[in-house]
Amino acid sequence: MFGGRSFHLFTVLGFRVGAHWTLPLALILAGVSYGGVVGVLLSALLFASILAHELGHSVVARARGVPIAGIDLHLFGGVAKMAAPPRSPSDEIAIALAGPAVSLLIGGAAIALNAALPQSLLVWLGGANLMLGLFNLLPALPLDGGRVLRAMLAKRRGLLGGTRVAVTVSRVIAVLLGVAALASGNYWVVALALMVWLMAGAELVQVQRHEVLTRMGAWHPADVPWASYDHAADRERFRGRSGSGAPIEPDEVAPRVGWRRLG
Repeated sequence: MFGGRSFHLFTVLGFRVGAHWTLPLALILAGVSYGGVVGVLLSALLFASILAHELGHSVVARARGVPIAGIDLHLFGGVAKMAAPPRSPSDEIAIALAGPAVSLLIGGAAIALNAALPQSLLVWLGGANLMLGLFNLLPALPLDGGRVLRAMLAKRRGLLGGTRVAVTVSRVIAVLLGVAALASGNYWVVALALMVWLMAGAELVQVQRHEVLTRMGAWHPADVPWASYDHAADRERFRGRSGSGAPIEPDEVAPRVGWRRLG
């Protein structure tokens, strides 16, 4: 997402947690914008919540056989770095939903605890996690909701077709977010909207590259890492069409065999 390497902070649940150079910048901006030390502490608490969110993704990914290279925290939040794509649309849905589920669970628990033991910090923590979980459920790539949308579409349209539709939806949402943010003077959300637009496009380029390599006959995982996902999406699509009585072309059902490594 950002250029440059992250530096190691610590390891939790077997996952390396690193910080991009923009993370200290985020803490400094929070201190300047929201009241010095208090702002920095609240920002640190928010990033702890983001870490919990990313750990939710990482734990489910590991359980689904998807390797995680680590978790990076940066200016706009965090990312669990998958060393390979999910192996199927169902895996992508499970991994994507795990993060918001953790955030919503923390938010609900904090608000429930506040009812028994009123603390303004608990209200803030609960609200921040609820917003984190709900925002990530927006159906826009690279957000979690966008990944769920792409996976559901892939079961009907294939990986490339599902990604194309998901990217179109993502860009519409990015424009709406950007316009609303400009109208309210919230330039932070404008930056988020721009990030959604750019990264949705990057997702499409990645999948288009996979499609080109597949048609050229590449088969090695280093060349076409989305191959397993694509095959699983095809199986889901053909299963659904055969169940509905829709015609299926013979060449669609035929497995992709005889692939060769490029070069």
